[in-house]
Amino acid sequence: MSQPKVKNSKYVWAIDLGGTKVQSAIISSDKQILDEKTEPTLLARGSEGLVSQLYKLFQGHSGYTVNSGVIASAGPLNPNTGVLLDPTNLKTNNASWGQFNIIEQLSKKIPDIKLKLENDAAAAADGEYWLGQSGENFIVLTLGTGLGVAAYVNGTRVKGKDGLHPEIGHQLSHVRDKTYEHLLSAKHWKQTLSVNYSNQELMEKYIDGDKEVLEKLDIYIANLAQIIYNLYLVYTPQKVILAGGFAEFIGGSIHKINELVYDCTKACHFMLPSPEVIVS
Repeated sequence: MSQPKVKNSKYVWAIDLGGTKVQSAIISSDKQILDEKTEPTLLARGSEGLVSQLYKLFQGHSGYTVNSGVIASAGPLNPNTGVLLDPTNLKTNNASWGQFNIIEQLSKKIPDIKLKLENDAAAAADGEYWLGQSGENFIVLTLGTGLGVAAYVNGTRVKGKDGLHPEIGHQLSHVRDKTYEHLLSAKHWKQTLSVNYSNQELMEKYIDGDKEVLEKLDIYIANLAQIIYNLYLVYTPQKVILAGGFAEFIGGSIHKINELVYDCTKACHFMLPSPEVIVS
């Protein structure tokens, strides 16, 4: 049954902006999603086309009165100024968009709403903490077109200078000249396969136990365990939460992921037991 559309100034408009899809929702102060829409991210017309798409999504939530909104996007970005700093997953025909102020542009179309930009992994971590089910010390990894990482330590989200979000995924990995963003990007992982499968075909291959898909997935999971180990050494989390579209795909391998993470961290259990890895 759909929720009644009652005007309430405590409603928040939330956008999850990815390189593949954009999700738009109205959320109440008691943590309920009242209205939700999902559609492919329109990249063909560049940043101007994206702003128009977001505005139309906002208009689609008719019947709700909101006074604030949050756009969660892959970085790098500056949450203080609302500027996207040439994000890796927002391109047109593989051409960079450069830097643009998405909050400024969207506010011209929706002047009465206070809008804020935040890193998608940071927003996911804030949401987990808000729900109160993940404790005080945890890490969120968003796995999709790119890789996002956010950490809570003793109840506070880790931030860099001037409140900027640490772009941990862009650090160099154990694979020469490759970042973890590259190794754990669903887009790049799919390119390692001999066939360009659709998402549906890929899921069918996985369920059917396709040899190549499972072998490539084992490599992906090993790389994932490696970055979780690195993060464990820095933040000693009790829980690691995998979120994003690709996290759903690898969810069937969560037992194997936990085993690999345990093997990586067992030499350091004098610090803290191995973190539990779950899919959000």
